[in-house]
Amino acid sequence: MKFLWMVLYAGTHVGGTWGPLPYDAAECERRAKEGNQIIAEAQHKPEIVAKMKHMKASIPLKDWRFACEQHTERPKLSIF
Repeated sequence: MKFLWMVLYAGTHVGGTWGPLPYDAAECERRAKEGNQIIAEAQHKPEIVAKMKHMKASIPLKDWRFACEQHTERPKLSIF
């Protein structure tokens, strides 16, 4: 049986997962779109960009994205 998960990708790496989700795919897509909009807006905020550089984040915000996916078990986090 497959379950619905929200996955945060940082580049090609899985940086976070949420689920199995209690709502349907349409709601997941709506929330993923909102999250992706927040990421897009954050790229233009100097204080966030500075914090990312201070943390030495190896994957720029432009390469982060939320996605909704069906999996039988929780997607594994990638090791950077």
